Amino acid sequence: MGNPETPLTPAQIATASETVLHEGYLRREAVQDDEALATLLLDPVPDETISSWAGRVAVHGKGVAKDVATLLCRVLNHTFSMDHDQKAIVGDETRGKEVAAAEEQGLMKT
Repeated sequence: MGNPETPLTPAQIATASETVLHEGYLRREAVQDDEALATLLLDPVPDETISSWAGRVAVHGKGVAKDVATLLCRVLNHTFSMDHDQKAIVGDETRGKEVAAAEEQGLMKT
């Protein structure tokens, strides 16, 4: 099981980023629902999923939030995949860069 405080290797980051770029419609819809739920239940940064919130707070949080996030990371890592929380952070960052690039292209056309 992955540890939320253990960062991904550069190869793992590249693989996670590439995977996100090829997500299908249903996966992207699920991510949007996850982001909406995170916004309702937590105090995430914009467009942050529950998994990436847990990974971030497990490393940088304090007090009860850090304890809850660490436990959630362990559950997510055991349930979905090793290093799920860290891969989710990479996924959120990759999606954000993709949106920013698309917006910039749109602004350049106008």
